[in-house]
Amino acid sequence: MLTTTTQAIRVQNCAKAARHSAVGLRSPRDWPGLFVALSLMLGCSMLHAGYSVTPLRFEFPVPAGKTHSEVIRIVNEGKEPVMVRLYTRDFRQDAHGGETESEAGAVERGCSSWLTIAPTDLTIAPGARAEARLTIAVPEPSTGTYWAFVFIEQTSKPQPKRATNKEGYSMEVLVKPRWCIRVHETVPGTEKRSGQVTDMAMSRSATDGKTRFDVEFANEGNTLLKCKGKVEIRDAKGQVVQTLPLKENGLFYVYPGGKRRVPAVCAEVLPAGTYVALAMVDIGNVDLMAGELEFEVK
Repeated sequence: MLTTTTQAIRVQNCAKAARHSAVGLRSPRDWPGLFVALSLMLGCSMLHAGYSVTPLRFEFPVPAGKTHSEVIRIVNEGKEPVMVRLYTRDFRQDAHGGETESEAGAVERGCSSWLTIAPTDLTIAPGARAEARLTIAVPEPSTGTYWAFVFIEQTSKPQPKRATNKEGYSMEVLVKPRWCIRVHETVPGTEKRSGQVTDMAMSRSATDGKTRFDVEFANEGNTLLKCKGKVEIRDAKGQVVQTLPLKENGLFYVYPGGKRRVPAVCAEVLPAGTYVALAMVDIGNVDLMAGELEFEVK
């Protein structure tokens, strides 16, 4: 995963050589097209970050009391030397799948404190490749899944990006790319898979009349659940009239102790009548986790 950080912004009128702060401009109408150009420019910077990182995920199956090491590879694809720093963070996932990083120890099953990186600072010449060793030491006793992020962040000054509109206003932005590696550690032989549908809610769109379901699923075990889910809509006769995937492709992840709230939207408007929505989630066990909701369409 690649993110960017805006380090500085400078806005000026090239024709008048008058500088302004971003808040000093009365409105975007004073410089139409600049935001669009800037967005396109930043989009390109995401695709051409100047350096690349592999791999972007580690799935460790390290037993408790053992250590294991892997290599992170960084390639400078730009024309200038680049300096990067590697560091770790815990993170938590919210009900909608968003993730927030935090310091070590802030998340119950965060394992950033188990990770060491050597070296943590690198200078890479244009076209060159560098490596850093990532080592995980799993303490005893540990069971189930633990997780963390490894970040690779540029510390050298980036090349400025500039966008100019037809009135002569220009914006210069310094963008620092930051790569993120996801780390999962699952202690082999200790996994406990458990979960349940804890809530279901229905709503109808005011624009197209389509019915939407929000299904809440809780991971009550100790390991990461890779879930596949769907919602069946059954009429008063018990006939299945629509089958909807949870999320767009039916797949979602839930970390231990967490909850996910995932949507399912009807492909067609339901005619008036009484229905039952049956949510089913497959977590890799023999039995499916299910919940149901009765509702009426008038």
